[in-house]
Amino acid sequence: MWKYGDHTVQSINNLPKGCTAIVYQITNSTTGQWYVGKKNLYKKDKSESDWKTYKSSNKEVKEWFKTNPNSVEKRILTVCFTKLGATYFEMKALACMAALEDINCVNANILGKFYKKAVVAEMNEFMKSVGPPKKVQVPKQQKIVSSEDLPKLDIPPLNLEG
Repeated sequence: MWKYGDHTVQSINNLPKGCTAIVYQITNSTTGQWYVGKKNLYKKDKSESDWKTYKSSNKEVKEWFKTNPNSVEKRILTVCFTKLGATYFEMKALACMAALEDINCVNANILGKFYKKAVVAEMNEFMKSVGPPKKVQVPKQQKIVSSEDLPKLDIPPLNLEG
């Protein structure tokens, strides 16, 4: 069962119309480990995929479901409307959550380009060469556009009822 915000998602009809993929987080509450991934909601033939019962492509995460399924939570982080959007928002979630720096995250890489081992090695070298980072005062960014300049999106509210 997937959670999205405070709601349980039991059907594709509980998600915004037109969404084609989800970015999700699966958490093992016993160990504190977590995994972020993406899943298409439809197959190439446009039939619904196995997203409702999906347990990840990661071997370790699949094992969580076998050994202690009651300790596993599946949460939708965001819905996406294109495959490119799903890839971007999966990457963004992993980066924002510092996935490759977190020992509890079982994601080994981002986009097959950034690997946990390399990031940890880089961080260790940095710490050896300059010591721990010092707090830096970051200047406020100038506002580039105003909210009036942005397009207005007419997004219908989620239908989260059965």
